[in-house]
Amino acid sequence: MIKEASVNSFQSLGGGYAKDNWKVFYKGEVVKEASANSFKYTGNGYAEDTWRSFYKGRAMGR
Repeated sequence: MIKEASVNSFQSLGGGYAKDNWKVFYKGEVVKEASANSFKYTGNGYAEDTWRSFYKGRAMGR
């Protein structure tokens, strides 16, 4: 269970990623740079939102 997550909107995305309506998480830690509205897991540790790409929970930029 992730303390900072909203139970009502929590979704497991795979690859260690999860999100709720407001925050994105990687292995239980908040990914501060990520936008929950557009965040999606793309596979093999990679994910993206509208502004950035991520690898294993860390922003890579664009």
